[in-house]
Amino acid sequence: MILRPARAMTIVQSLVGLLLILTPLLLIWQHLGMTRVLEISPSHPYGVTITDDRYEKGNSISSLERTRDALVMHCTLRPGYNWPFCKIQFHMGRGSKGIDFSQFDTVMFDMTYFGATPRKIRLHLTNFEPEFSNVDDWNSQRYNSVEFDVPTQSTFTFPLNVVRTADWWITSHNVPLEKTYTRLDNVTAMEISTGSVALGQPIVIELRSIRFRGKWISDTKLRYN
Repeated sequence: MILRPARAMTIVQSLVGLLLILTPLLLIWQHLGMTRVLEISPSHPYGVTITDDRYEKGNSISSLERTRDALVMHCTLRPGYNWPFCKIQFHMGRGSKGIDFSQFDTVMFDMTYFGATPRKIRLHLTNFEPEFSNVDDWNSQRYNSVEFDVPTQSTFTFPLNVVRTADWWITSHNVPLEKTYTRLDNVTAMEISTGSVALGQPIVIELRSIRFRGKWISDTKLRYN
């Protein structure tokens, strides 16, 4: 069958129009359909608790205020312990069963920090591994951490690959060199802690949300499997 020029042009125009319609839909699907997100917020608090160095016989004082829009930690760091701290802790699983964070590659914060400079906080991700960890010993879990300066803007993002297994944990557990890499395949808790800041100052951290984002299939995911 031979198409007439006018009919052929109509078919071409229809195909171009269909392509123009499908392209943004495919981009939206690629962005949303191929991305997984884990949100921590007042709506998804994951058994939120708060703690400070009084557990270690320190003198810092913390409290947690829960509003509709934010989880607010009030903290005053005081001398009396080697590493004064206050922190918000989120329980990501039960017992030795956690969540596979190796599927995520970025962390997005919606958070405001009130306090004197430096504006430092720490992100902790503890990973349960039968080879090293004991259910009854919290410190036996792999201690992954990063300390960073909080920007002045309330929303900011950084890559998850900046998190590193702490040297003290590697040393205390006699971890062989080939297993000292960061491991996040069974995270049982996530913490937002005060960082290396001067004692005596009041600190307020107003956390509206933390979103861990990643593609359904990632290089990190493949590494652990």
